[in-house]
Amino acid sequence: MASPVPAPILRAIGWLWCAVIVVYIAYGWYAYAGLYRMLAEWQLAVFGGYRVFLTALLPAIALALPGLWLAGLGHRGAEAAPANPRRSLLLVTAIGVAGLAVAAAAVVLGLQEARRIPVVATLDLRQSATLPDGDVFVVIGLARTDLMLAFATEMRGAKRDYAYVPLTTPQWRRGEPLAYFLKTNQNAYMPPEGGRMFRLAPGEAPFLMTLQRAVVETDTLPGPVREIYRTHNVALAPELHVFSQNVSVTLDHYWITAAIAGLSGLVCLLAAGITALRLRPGG
Repeated sequence: MASPVPAPILRAIGWLWCAVIVVYIAYGWYAYAGLYRMLAEWQLAVFGGYRVFLTALLPAIALALPGLWLAGLGHRGAEAAPANPRRSLLLVTAIGVAGLAVAAAAVVLGLQEARRIPVVATLDLRQSATLPDGDVFVVIGLARTDLMLAFATEMRGAKRDYAYVPLTTPQWRRGEPLAYFLKTNQNAYMPPEGGRMFRLAPGEAPFLMTLQRAVVETDTLPGPVREIYRTHNVALAPELHVFSQNVSVTLDHYWITAAIAGLSGLVCLLAAGITALRLRPGG
């Protein structure tokens, strides 16, 4: 029995539903909210960490099934229209060229940024809690190991363990918001001038830390980390800064963009080339 709803409308509703689900899951990942948060916290409670990719993928597939079903109904109900292979060939070729252009632009911008002489600034929390303008920072502050949190994520089988260590002024008191953090995968700290090594462990007493070269990796904490601080009544400042001693992290978005766009462009051009060979007379 044919559907009373026209096939194009069914397809539009189905794909619109899928698009809404993608936006919802992306928002849940970014804001650590909704179904994404529920699944992440269940994994944290059971396993002590959670898989970012699966936590986003599984609910996306489950919620998108109704939309895919509607889109499938629309495709089955639509009358087959003769396809224009040459028009599709031009479209795929254009997408491939655009992908390679984006990849090339990302590489050029990344190389320019890597060659630029960074502005080095000093944030000495003993004197001021205001972040100065700069690209690379010398950071001096009290490492609050008593408030540090370990956080583990797993993406495509690769497990990453990081610790988030609050950096405060020596005068900081409980109840005051935390604004600065060090993100690290190390379990010890050696002062630049040498001397005693400090363990980065929750049971250790706070100590004065100096980071000689650090960059602001992000202006927020992962959702689970923020939530743990909230449930333990640890205040967070409205504006957060997470430092990393991996100074190349500021270039990662260029290389990721270049890799994704370049690979997509090559795949499209390869598909276009195969299609062009098949469209040749006698091909």
